[in-house]
Amino acid sequence: MKAGYLYLADGRKFGGYLVGAAGTAGEVVFTTGMTGYEESVTDPANAGRILVCTYPIIGAYGVNRNASRSEHAQAAGLVVAELVRQPSNWESEGDLPSFLREQKVPCLCGADTRAITRAVREAGGNLRGIIAAAEDEERALAALREPAVRPAVSTPVAYRTGEGHRPVVVLDLGVTRDCLAALSAADCRLTVVPATTTAAQIRKLQPAAVYVSNGPDDPAERDDVVATLCELREEYPIFGAGLGFLLLARACGATAEKLPVGRRGNSYPVRDEEGAIAMTCQNQDYALVAESLPAELQVTHRFIHDGGVQGFRHATLPLAGVAYYPQLTPGHKEAPAELVGWLDAGEERA
Repeated sequence: MKAGYLYLADGRKFGGYLVGAAGTAGEVVFTTGMTGYEESVTDPANAGRILVCTYPIIGAYGVNRNASRSEHAQAAGLVVAELVRQPSNWESEGDLPSFLREQKVPCLCGADTRAITRAVREAGGNLRGIIAAAEDEERALAALREPAVRPAVSTPVAYRTGEGHRPVVVLDLGVTRDCLAALSAADCRLTVVPATTTAAQIRKLQPAAVYVSNGPDDPAERDDVVATLCELREEYPIFGAGLGFLLLARACGATAEKLPVGRRGNSYPVRDEEGAIAMTCQNQDYALVAESLPAELQVTHRFIHDGGVQGFRHATLPLAGVAYYPQLTPGHKEAPAELVGWLDAGEERA
């Protein structure tokens, strides 16, 4: 391994050892999960981002392709304190360093991840960086001066999956494989469509319901999707998760704001309206402004730490959403209760 650095746009750099080739510039964010590194690297919501793992030892259980959230890696880089090269797990199909090399994801190991995390927090989450070898510093700094480009994660063409009897259109803003699997397990027959699909095009598919997925975009920059949901919200049951949750709320009149620090990890406690608490998996940079919710949007879930809105449902229409990944709530062995309830409500309305 050769010496490498995480170069930040504010002029700071953090040293370590480079695994794989130099990468591309991206937003630097941190993730707090003790596990789930393969899911994070392959999550479309992390497209173009450099992930800093706050847990110090990464790669201990290797990689298993069944854990991947998409067909290939999405992250622009990975920064860890210690990278395990000899994993120990009966399901492991290989080691993380080899996976990262194969997927062309640069990794900086041996880095001071605590210091980098503090730098991200101090910057309010708006910090670009790039992983590169020490001898490539000039090229790296030049890349940081280039305008940021958000990678495209939505499917370019519509496709179908699942063999259930419920026809559901999935508006793909960065949908994950496990989400599609959960919907299929809920007896859905899915048509996954690009994020730019219009209301008229969705109507032609004659769905029983519409699912709006999570993704990496700023909700304020997806007025096109909001306009589509405004047209459809009185015609079909609609469920949104993550970014989809924010856009559906916007279509009902609410507003979103950027969080001081994004939430990424798999241990965020959320309480539902009946008092039950679930540890949720989240990947979000934005949250709903509670005061902006119209009266017809009823809060169903709140974040325990600050009381923020984590879920809602419409008082009279079959519209609902949650800020986290509903298919990954610990404890569910079948299709998640949130999704099943939404689908059943849609059928009752029909």
